[in-house]
Amino acid sequence: MPYNVWNKWDKLETIMLGTCHPLEFYDGIKNDKIRDPLLKITEETLQDLDYYESVLKDFGCEVLRIDFNLEIFRL
Repeated sequence: MPYNVWNKWDKLETIMLGTCHPLEFYDGIKNDKIRDPLLKITEETLQDLDYYESVLKDFGCEVLRIDFNLEIFRL
């Protein structure tokens, strides 16, 4: 699929929307003072991205999202 850059005179048709780490990414952190704020920030970010995706779809955009594969971070 060829991709084109958006410009001010064309309608946005397709967008690639990124993501952040899934909540399970922080399971290895045992210190609650570190893990809990990271979980809260990540959860709010994921909610924001889901909302942004719904707004884009409401305007007729095709939204491409990546499936985050946590296995690539495991040793």
